[in-house]
Amino acid sequence: MNAYETADLWLASVLVAHDYPMVCMKRFDDQKYVFLFTEDNEIDSIVKNYWDRQLKMEPQSLFEIHKSLKSRIYADRFSK
Repeated sequence: MNAYETADLWLASVLVAHDYPMVCMKRFDDQKYVFLFTEDNEIDSIVKNYWDRQLKMEPQSLFEIHKSLKSRIYADRFSK
């Protein structure tokens, strides 16, 4: 399985909002996490559009997903 990895929380939020399933979330130091997604032919296009500021998204749902991912990070951080 090929995986796309990012440490950018906002990019991870965008990918979740575009219905990409997150395979896992891994801590790589005390403050940083890497998010892994199943890679396919379209993910590169979404990532490129993200960095080129070409995505149009509904902000409320994006903020909710972002908040949810942050909650998972904090829950993981304090569960160990």
